[in-house]
Amino acid sequence: EAYLNLGKLLASRGSFPQALESFRHLLELLPLSEEGLTLDAQVLIKLERQQEAVALLADAIVKRPKSAPLHLALLDALEAAGDRQGVERACTAMIEAGIEPMRAQFTMARLLAGRSDHSGAFMHLSELSRLLEEQPSNVTDEDRAGIQLRMIQELIEAQRIPEALQLARAGSVRF
Repeated sequence: EAYLNLGKLLASRGSFPQALESFRHLLELLPLSEEGLTLDAQVLIKLERQQEAVALLADAIVKRPKSAPLHLALLDALEAAGDRQGVERACTAMIEAGIEPMRAQFTMARLLAGRSDHSGAFMHLSELSRLLEEQPSNVTDEDRAGIQLRMIQELIEAQRIPEALQLARAGSVRF
């Protein structure tokens, strides 16, 4: 735990090479520490060593396939590396395994919208909206409205105007 705390302190002060060294000592003792692995990867990203972070996390996920923190950290590393295909594969794996499905659905929607696949983005936003409704206590009205607006935007971009108008009329979003 001393290596973990020291690494956190060093990282918070911007001493990334020293923080990385501390996290590596921790991982020698506890090679599957989720917190150690995710912090190590975050520091690697800060040091612009994204591919190394991706490799570290991908290897860890093979050993701990159900670890949500590792999957989320891998997603962050892939995004930092600009690996859109990797992000898509990671999101698909997360959705199929039921690991952080809301984050995975939102990330997929954003990725597809960036490729002008607005119908695909809408599909993932629809699934995200369904997931949000299953956990109403964790969801604010602003969250719901934001997702609904994004869904409407994707429908408009896909030139599905009647559906966009129907969704706007059916929901709580008013123009």
